[in-house]
Amino acid sequence: MAEICNGFDQWTNQGSSYPMDEWLNGDTWRITEADLQAMGFSDLARYIQRVGKQRGLKVRTKRWDYVLVDTPHGKQRLYQSLYVKALPV
Repeated sequence: MAEICNGFDQWTNQGSSYPMDEWLNGDTWRITEADLQAMGFSDLARYIQRVGKQRGLKVRTKRWDYVLVDTPHGKQRLYQSLYVKALPV
């Protein structure tokens, strides 16, 4: 059940736990599973694009380097990297 917490005062932006300043510097970056924290490549790609848009950049992302795995729904791609490049608008 929800409760009142008057002592909570952590409302400042903690920033991203990902190195967005590096990944959005204009170079092409290859992000691997070792760089992932709590989200998959698809969610991370959307997040990077949103951050880039907020910074006035156009961000291109591409999931790549996959292996095929058998699933109950047939073979599916399991991506192992995400390429990111930020460009000025």
